[in-house]
Amino acid sequence: MFSELIAKNEGFKITLSMSGVFLEQAELYQPEVIRALQDLLDAGKKNSQVEFLDETYYHSLASLFEDRQKQEFRDQVSLHRDKIRKLFGIFPTSFRNTELMYNNHIADVVVDMGYQSMLCEKRNDMFTQADHAISPNAIFRAKDSRLIVIPRNRELSDDVAFRFPNQPISPEQYAGFIAKIDGEAVLLGFDYEHIGEHIWEDKGIFAFWWGLPEALSRYENIVAVNPTEIAEKFKDVDCPTLDIHGLATSSWADAGRDTFGWLGTLTQYELFQDIQNMEQHARRAGGELLTNWRHLTTSDHVYFIHERIGEDHAVHAYFNPYGGSIAQPAHILTRKIDYLDWATRRFEVIRKQERTAVLMITPETGRLPEDMGALARYISGKSGGQGEVVSALCEGLSDRGIDVHLVTLNLKKAVSAGKRPG
Repeated sequence: MFSELIAKNEGFKITLSMSGVFLEQAELYQPEVIRALQDLLDAGKKNSQVEFLDETYYHSLASLFEDRQKQEFRDQVSLHRDKIRKLFGIFPTSFRNTELMYNNHIADVVVDMGYQSMLCEKRNDMFTQADHAISPNAIFRAKDSRLIVIPRNRELSDDVAFRFPNQPISPEQYAGFIAKIDGEAVLLGFDYEHIGEHIWEDKGIFAFWWGLPEALSRYENIVAVNPTEIAEKFKDVDCPTLDIHGLATSSWADAGRDTFGWLGTLTQYELFQDIQNMEQHARRAGGELLTNWRHLTTSDHVYFIHERIGEDHAVHAYFNPYGGSIAQPAHILTRKIDYLDWATRRFEVIRKQERTAVLMITPETGRLPEDMGALARYISGKSGGQGEVVSALCEGLSDRGIDVHLVTLNLKKAVSAGKRPG
């Protein structure tokens, strides 16, 4: 649908963000999803209508780790960047963190990694930090940096993604509301599920999207842009500064627009600390154990343990695999953390089964050990000098369980061609 809307409406633009885990699952189980995303990107390439964002590979809480360097956060963003490059051949220049989480320290890392703009969740206290009034749809600059920060307009976004089933709105009405907005930009942010899953087709959600581009085009004061284009337009503009310290991190997870959805109870906080404290051992272990630990950093694991009730919780409960139980996800997560912590601390047992390969390149060799492979018996041995040294070295390394590979010259072929070996 979006590919067709882009192709038919040159003034319509869309920005998408997808975790690396989502893309990985699509590759494994439904590769047509990847092809659809590639087609969407191609449809908007001529007029720069489609932008893909970077985020953490594991849709994780790594940005909340206490590490001042945010190394795991950086690594997961780099993994995501590589995945986007591999699948779509692009390097995103704008960023959105998990659930739009934002604070000054996160912004410092994001700008240090080269991004021009970052999305965040709008909160009332953003507009009370200066002596003068700030528009509720203002573009901000991160504290002490040139990073452009774009807050999401929660009210207009929820009109479609949340309230639509009970309070349907037409494309014309929606465009009219947007046209009346006072401010530099209106960021409309939705989850994918609202189109066809949270809101079924018979509620008119597809008809709404089919009609929206044309409705927007009727207003001259509505100009569709993507985050990087906003960053370019505002890079030299005197924007208000967004100052949110770490303890006040903003997000779009719940009505509180903070991190309490993940860290609001003692159980959540302690399990999150257990996951965070495993970082050093997981990195030392590497391989599959590191990947498994990174899966544990995914935000949903501790989110499903929160005890809040209300409209926000009802939306997330729709896809809660535990049916609303708090005890069950807490028990499962505790068990998984304990097992992985045990495995990463004892990874040496696994590593001893691995064999480090050695490649030797030599002009001559003596007789080779038979356990070097079937071809070893066909290598003509040379007695004395370097050949004996190479032979002894191969035998000694093989006896120590080291995988040895040998490359030597085919001198017979050189002689048969009428050339004398040097």
